[in-house]
Amino acid sequence: MKRFSALMIATVLLLLVLAYGVGVMTRHQPLEALDESTLQFVLDHRDPTRSGIVVLVTALFGPLWVAVMTMTAAGVAFVADRTVVRALTIVATVSAAGGICEILKVVVHRARPPAIDQITTVETVNSYPSGHVTGIAALLLVLAVIITHTTLTRSIAIISALALTAVVAATRLYMAAHWLTDVSAAVALAGAAALTVPVAVRGVVLRFPIAATGTARHRHPAQGRHESR
Repeated sequence: MKRFSALMIATVLLLLVLAYGVGVMTRHQPLEALDESTLQFVLDHRDPTRSGIVVLVTALFGPLWVAVMTMTAAGVAFVADRTVVRALTIVATVSAAGGICEILKVVVHRARPPAIDQITTVETVNSYPSGHVTGIAALLLVLAVIITHTTLTRSIAIISALALTAVVAATRLYMAAHWLTDVSAAVALAGAAALTVPVAVRGVVLRFPIAATGTARHRHPAQGRHESR
């Protein structure tokens, strides 16, 4: 039942992302006014000190560093577990979310906020959804799912992941690199990946149990005879 509920939630999240993407493509954006007002709010509350901090934070959680963090987390999981299961789950979740994000960027082909409003390097590539937010949200959410064992700790981990994701999303809005709906769609996309990819990886492992061992175990022939009795 839990697996079915997770799949349903993930499906709804993905459909919302796709539906709004179609709206952008067809110029039917019900939240366009909210995007514009959010951008104006950001522009009205900028100051040099805050801008410097924002530029640093957004750089630390860019796609390159998220990739490094993903591989590091996967490496730690593999060493700790002596299996590839959690390591593969981390890499697969972030990769799936990132891959879908890049496809949507190309298909939707949404323009960024005006270049004159952006801070530092002007970003002109497709805007929907946010790659920064998709990557860090997928990584943090999948870690929250696979490293916790109780409902309470998992809830705390997910809330913490969403809080840090919100900080990264805020930096992208502050820099006028994305619209509010770009970062919102990114969180939804990452959530869908975190809900489904770990289940898919476990399904693969159950079909191919050798993948769970990481390395083959060699037994003494006498041990094999003893166990077969």
